Amino acid sequence: SLRDVKHLIGPKRNIDVIHCSSHEDLTMSLDEFCQYFEDSCNGKDERLLNVISLEFSHTPMESLVEAPKVIRELDWVNLVWPSELRAKQKDPTNDMRRMMYPK
Repeated sequence: SLRDVKHLIGPKRNIDVIHCSSHEDLTMSLDEFCQYFEDSCNGKDERLLNVISLEFSHTPMESLVEAPKVIRELDWVNLVWPSELRAKQKDPTNDMRRMMYPK
């Protein structure tokens, strides 16, 4: 459930969200997003928000999620990247400030 995700990742984790109608980029804590989600399910919030990405590396959730087999078989990080360098990876790999998307 979303509450389980919040517990595993932490309620203070900031996430990038897009308001689907206005295409406005928002940043909110996971706790704030969970409150929005509960409110929208109860008809208290009519906004439609989309979570862009949820980084959960180096959290308790990491051990609960596995990529599909075809991805694991084709993933260059797993096939080519030295394991000692993977073990040293501490920063998130999908930080929105580091990614470039066409608009």
